[in-house]
Formats: sequence, structure tokens, C-alpha cells
Amino acid sequence: MMGGAAVCLTVNNPEPDRLTIAELLAKFPSKFAPVDLSGHAIPGYRLVLPGGITRVVPLEIFDFYSWSRRPSYNLQTATQRTLNISGYPVTMFSLEWILREKILSQDERQGSAKQATDIFDLKSIMPFALPGKPKMNFDKD
Repeated sequence: MMGGAAVCLTVNNPEPDRLTIAELLAKFPSKFAPVDLSGHAIPGYRLVLPGGITRVVPLEIFDFYSWSRRPSYNLQTATQRTLNISGYPVTMFSLEWILREKILSQDERQGSAKQATDIFDLKSIMPFALPGKPKMNFDKD
């Protein structure tokens, strides 16, 4: 839901030696490739499908230390749960967390084409959200 990326990564790494997007693409060309997004290169993961077909899946990397205006990206406090999928732990943010971030994104993108997509997403997920969950409280951030 976030930004339309097929895969979203949240990074919790304050170290100054973390890889930049350019370094990621240069050091691991068999795993990552650039994806053009409105004239900007973002990383894409080379996903190999059954039958050997390769698709480059856009990634969005949310680094809490780079997004200080979004305290909800802090993995230590974010509402999340971990599922076991095919033997791998997969951490998912709660529906309330996703809904809250989508509302904030929609508000920031008023008047843009992305606002219409945000509103569509909100209408789709809102019936599943439960009122009173911690991430639904906008007054405490």
C-alpha cells in the first residue's frame, strides 16, 4: 500500500557506513537493478519466478533516521507482528499502522495525482480497521 511498491523495507540502521542505493546496485547487480520512477532511480529486487522468469520488483526503503518527521517508522515502537511464511519470518505492520501512514501521505499530497490513489487505498482498507487501536490516535504524535 505504501507508495505502490511491491515490497517495502523498513531499515533500522543508524550506522554511517550503511549502503547507499547506488552502492547497493553496484555491489549486488545480480540481486538488484535500478527502476525508473519519474526520472529517479530507485532500487529494484530481481525476483526469479518459477520457470526462471525474472522480474524487477521496486523496493521502497524507509529509514527511520532519515524520516524523523515520521516517528511511526521506528521499529522499536511500531505495531507489528511476525508471521512464518514458507519457513521464513515475515514482519508485517498492523492495519492501523498502514491506515495511519496512508492518511498522513494523503494529507501531504493534496492536489497531486497521488492523492486520488491514496483516497482509493483508504476506502479499501478502512472497513477493516478497528477504532481505538494505538496507531489510530493522531493526537499523541
